[in-house]
Amino acid sequence: MEHALGRGRGRPMGQRYLPQGADWSDLGLFGAICIAVAAVMLFLDFVLQTTTGRSLIDIGYANRSRIIVVPAWCLASGVVGVLAVLLQIVQMTFLAAVTVAIGWPLVFAKIVELGSAPPAQQPTTEAKEK
Repeated sequence: MEHALGRGRGRPMGQRYLPQGADWSDLGLFGAICIAVAAVMLFLDFVLQTTTGRSLIDIGYANRSRIIVVPAWCLASGVVGVLAVLLQIVQMTFLAAVTVAIGWPLVFAKIVELGSAPPAQQPTTEAKEK
């Protein structure tokens, strides 16, 4: 018996959000790869900061916040990767997982910047009349 929302698709309910031929375990593996790549990236950035004194992603590793920031950074990478696949922004490939893990902070910063920008000034009625 097929669910009403899945009719005509030829795929079981719940599978219609995944790419053709993919399974939920594939999606979980993609998210895990995103998490692993983010962890490796943070480790390499930590090594770079301890040896040269500068960080490429500006995370402070010296204070206690790293206990929260590092796992949250990795988990967010996995979540963003899974959402990107479900929204069909990326395909489930290793290169896409690496790209998401490295690029999601840049995209997130841009979204926050656009969301926090003040709205454009609308000309007042007096300025329009002049």
